[in-house]
Amino acid sequence: MQAFFTSVFRIMVDYRAPILLLMFVASGSYFLQGYLSFDRLQEHRAILVEFRDANYLAAVLLFILFYTLFVAFSVPGGLVLLSLIHI
Repeated sequence: MQAFFTSVFRIMVDYRAPILLLMFVASGSYFLQGYLSFDRLQEHRAILVEFRDANYLAAVLLFILFYTLFVAFSVPGGLVLLSLIHI
């Protein structure tokens, strides 16, 4: 029994960054599910378009930032999931 807990603890220590990232994403999706949806974007489309027109440079920079973050985490996240499957 102790060997089981030791191996689980070792896995948690070795994969602490992906586990924390998964917990962050899961909690964010749970708590923000009422705020982030396509229906909400459709409701507030006029406000978003107005913001984009008034702050074009900020909108472009935000898009580049979010796009870079999504691409940066997609490949490592896929590799971590793939490595977890082959354990």
